[in-house]
Amino acid sequence: MRKILELKDYSLTYINKNADNLVYAVRNISFTIDAGDTLGVVGVSGSGKSSLAMGILGLTPENTVIKGKVLFDNRDLSNMSESDLNRLRWTEMAIVFQKSMSSLSPVHKIRTHVEDIYRVHYPKASRKEIENRFIYLLELMTLPRKVYDLYPHQLSGGMIQRVSIALSLMHQPKLLIMDEATTALDAINQGELLDEIADMSSKINLSRIVITHDMSVVAKFCNKIAVMHAGELVEMGETPNIITKPQHPHTKALLQAYPGYVT
Repeated sequence: MRKILELKDYSLTYINKNADNLVYAVRNISFTIDAGDTLGVVGVSGSGKSSLAMGILGLTPENTVIKGKVLFDNRDLSNMSESDLNRLRWTEMAIVFQKSMSSLSPVHKIRTHVEDIYRVHYPKASRKEIENRFIYLLELMTLPRKVYDLYPHQLSGGMIQRVSIALSLMHQPKLLIMDEATTALDAINQGELLDEIADMSSKINLSRIVITHDMSVVAKFCNKIAVMHAGELVEMGETPNIITKPQHPHTKALLQAYPGYVT
């Protein structure tokens, strides 16, 4: 099985201006994601999940000290230049954030967002080429073609989230990180969207990292689970093993919040 992502003794620390206050957001994490995997990274707020995602993508603030290695498709991101990382982001690695409504301009149609984002990497792309690509992605996300010509305020929260996911997939990335991407949706919309993403991922051979605090989500939609607590990876394994035979007290506590998944 081909490795898509590998972390080796990865740590991420935030420091203040005087370097007298350190926040150890991620501590000595190591794991591997193979092609086609869906890894659920689960933990309570403040456990380091989002910091881990930002570190993988190289989107951390200047007051960050990073140690260890991040290997993406056999390339060492730790030593990669910012210009090379910029070319890699959104073309081979992409992320969907939780609050997609705030990421779209209310005065521009979805069409304008799509064209502007697409041409960052392919400035000579024609409008028809861009439209055809995005209409295909809208269909994968079970959205009608007319969405392309609407404004964000004309869409529901679930539709905007689907548009955001389609935007992240425009350049056919190998890895998609979903950082609490469905948390703001109600249970029905969340389930439908995750089902659609799972179906779509199998069609385009997409590997995913699903970041959440919800064990019920990772139990249903991920084949591997990584449990984080206080910046550390306290337990990781195949989903059935983690769900039925949790070893760490924090994993057990998270499962107890969703008794339907405890056997």
